Amino acid sequence: MESTITNIDCAVVRMPLAEPVALATRRVVSRDWLITIVTTRDGNKGLGFTYAGYEAGEVIGSVLEKLVAPFYLGKDSDRPDILHDTTLRQLGIQNGGLVARAVSALDIALWDRNAVAADLPLYKFIGGSKTSLDTYVGGGYYKENDSDFEQLKSELQRYLDTGYSAVKIKVGKFDPETEGRRARICREVLGSNIDLVIDANGKFESIEAFGHYVSEYSSIDPIFFEDPFPSHMLSLYETLGPQTPIPLSTGELLSSVDDFERLAKSKTVSILQVDSTTCGGVTAFKRIAKIASQYGISLETHWFPEFHAHLAMSEETVKRIEVFHDQEIINFSSLLKKRVVSNMSSGLVSECPGIGLVLDNDVVEKHCIFSVQLAY
Repeated sequence: MESTITNIDCAVVRMPLAEPVALATRRVVSRDWLITIVTTRDGNKGLGFTYAGYEAGEVIGSVLEKLVAPFYLGKDSDRPDILHDTTLRQLGIQNGGLVARAVSALDIALWDRNAVAADLPLYKFIGGSKTSLDTYVGGGYYKENDSDFEQLKSELQRYLDTGYSAVKIKVGKFDPETEGRRARICREVLGSNIDLVIDANGKFESIEAFGHYVSEYSSIDPIFFEDPFPSHMLSLYETLGPQTPIPLSTGELLSSVDDFERLAKSKTVSILQVDSTTCGGVTAFKRIAKIASQYGISLETHWFPEFHAHLAMSEETVKRIEVFHDQEIINFSSLLKKRVVSNMSSGLVSECPGIGLVLDNDVVEKHCIFSVQLAY
């Protein structure tokens, strides 16, 4: 069969940041990215990828090599959904963790390959008909040696000058008083006409801890609060969601479609934040979008705008996608020959067959820490 998967090549690259940054919960000096290329008997190829954390790349690479890839080699690429389900079922995985990330990378690669074989951009291959996308720019990380927040103010001004209408900032690192002052500085720079999103990256692990900060953040009128609690603590979202004055969002680290359905059913968050490179690829995204539509809840996507734009173009439930102006912090695009920095939808969605991303092999080779080539 021409669509039989004959080869799976996998590489993990460790990309250092130009300068360290911090979230509420950790310091970031580098990022690991897992990349996989699937080849079928007819010579068509597909590119898949996932974020592999800060130092977990080799572990996820081994999971793909030893646990996941054997369920894909020699199988038909035309039904990624069947391979997705079979792999998780045979491995006995419900909440997938590292396995879900490896499955995500291969699932994305297969959808990319299949769109290439059909000579269509991915968004058209999966039925996309939108002509525009709303975006927000992610940033506002904690910078070292920025106690007066002058670097933060300069960053936000760049976003204004570029024309972004919505901005996300990181919160939760400092004490409540300092956090409140920092948040108000952001609002002062951006003005009242710019939508502001805040993201604590799962900082707060109790109702009491959250309560000390919520009034400070409410004062800047954010449109939603992303990940105030760890994403696995769904009970906290269910308890506080109806009580907080700020709409809540979570999901970027969830690896189970069932968890998204639980959140949607309870309606304790206003937005499901989906990262298709974590939760099971395009296959899982399509199922989560159907759940969101069923329960009348919005979706937004987490980073990888060059890829997620295709999915957003195909689903009415996706209201906007996250993009990045500073390509050095979320440095996946450093692995690509073409960087996407525009906040306009026309600059995000490639009309080339598939996802339309082309790796810079020299950069990948330079920063590679793990690689494997598998054949059927």
